Amino acid sequence: MAIAERIKVIVRWFNSKRGYGLGDGANEKVYILHFSQIASHGTGFRSLDPGEEVEITPVLSGDPTKGPRAEDVRRITKKLKPLSSKAPEYRFEKTRRFLELTVGWDNNIVFPNPLGGCDRDYVSGNVEAFYLGAPGYYRELPPLSVELQKTMVRGNTAIVGVNEDGGVLPRRFLYDFRPGHFVLAVTVDGGKVYAEAKQISFRMQNSTNSIAPQDHGVWVVADTVFKKVFEGLPDTENEYELKMAIRDQIPDPENFETKKRNTSMKVFGKAIAQCILELKPDPVVAQAAQATA
Repeated sequence: MAIAERIKVIVRWFNSKRGYGLGDGANEKVYILHFSQIASHGTGFRSLDPGEEVEITPVLSGDPTKGPRAEDVRRITKKLKPLSSKAPEYRFEKTRRFLELTVGWDNNIVFPNPLGGCDRDYVSGNVEAFYLGAPGYYRELPPLSVELQKTMVRGNTAIVGVNEDGGVLPRRFLYDFRPGHFVLAVTVDGGKVYAEAKQISFRMQNSTNSIAPQDHGVWVVADTVFKKVFEGLPDTENEYELKMAIRDQIPDPENFETKKRNTSMKVFGKAIAQCILELKPDPVVAQAAQATA
């Protein structure tokens, strides 16, 4: 049963792969924000930016163990240009075997673009979404291939692929990249460590998830789900010790780790530790440099 009044909510976080997030209401309640309840706005792709203000109709949950959810979510501060044309049925030819993405050293994701721009592409906040076509065109989603730079390390930055359990993917050319896996960039600068993880996945919007016909579509999505600066980490070669120190600095306010471990951002602890160790100078080279100084 809907509560009559409309209220304003600040988006705490929104995950484009899962299709939902949480928002903090002015009444101090926390609301579930689902992409199917976001009012149509521009590109068809429905998402919210962390920290933005939205207006909702709060609805009491029938499950006493769950908090209230939000209906008719309308963006207040984010205004997108209305769609100017009918959605193209497809962006690529049917003969395309893979959807190839490449990753730059600044951790930007480069989408293929042989047919030019499309007004259903979406860039806002933490999210980039590249329109692929109409849902009916894709009986199966195309396989993803993600190409990292040829070396793991350049200068003070390391980039790796990471699976949903936090393990580093072994190859640089990931021709069988699983939607939902991540690209992680780690930069060491003085006493600080900068880490950023982007999750690459698909979004299909159609009648099965209560999306209006004008917003139907399939997108490949790069969502920056994790970004943090670490300070005061131990100067150690012990990967486990470093991993635990990193995990201690990663907040988990919703206590995801106790519910489902791989949904907590703490899952990146091991991969970040491995990147830091790869970025440490070779002790033999360092000693030789000191000797010749």
